[in-house]
Amino acid sequence: MKKTPYYRDWDEMPVLLTIDQCAVILQVAYQTAFRWVASGALPATKIGSKNWFVAKKDLKELFERRTDNV
Repeated sequence: MKKTPYYRDWDEMPVLLTIDQCAVILQVAYQTAFRWVASGALPATKIGSKNWFVAKKDLKELFERRTDNV
C-alpha cells in the first residue's frame, strides 16, 4: 500500500481519492473500503481498467454517517 499523506481537514484533500486513501482516512482495511464500494455503500467510479476513485463529498458523507453512530 502506498503511503497516504495526512490531511488536516477536508479542504486539503483532492477532489478524487483512491480506495487506499479512503481506507486510511476512515481507518479501515483496504478490503473493507473496497467491499463498501462493491456494495454501493461508498460510491466510486472506475477509471481505466482497474483504478477506482471516490469523490471527496461521498467519502465525507460516509465518514459523517459512521461517526454519527458512535
